[in-house]
Amino acid sequence: QAGAEEADARRAEVAARISEPLTVLRRALWEQQGESPTLLVLDCPALGLAGRGGSDAHGRVVAVSLAEPIEHLLCQILHEEVHPVTDPMIRESTDAAAQDTRAGTPGHALHAMLEHAAIEVGGALIEARAPEWSAAYARWCSRFE
Repeated sequence: QAGAEEADARRAEVAARISEPLTVLRRALWEQQGESPTLLVLDCPALGLAGRGGSDAHGRVVAVSLAEPIEHLLCQILHEEVHPVTDPMIRESTDAAAQDTRAGTPGHALHAMLEHAAIEVGGALIEARAPEWSAAYARWCSRFE
């Protein structure tokens, strides 16, 4: 019971701290395509610092570990949300092999291009619409250097 109460408290804390800026950023991200899709954030402790995003019939689903710092969560969730906007443009512009996250594989170059585009667009969004999160985003990005 105590574990469930702690998890509920953490979810509430995360929502209270990042809902507003994340809503502003997602609205800006999707403004060219229309209304931003519904977002469901799932707690997946096994992901650690990573995140995974996808879509279902109800909208967007992003999995992250809610145990990570609040600043990291905003940046990681935003990053996962940027991919469906930037990835199609990158994929259209290249005839690269299938994406592969493993360095040294034929598909790694495509993976690197997709990540770079999402990181750049995320940074531009934060600078334009939520500059108070710029330092947090810079720290989040530093792990990819």
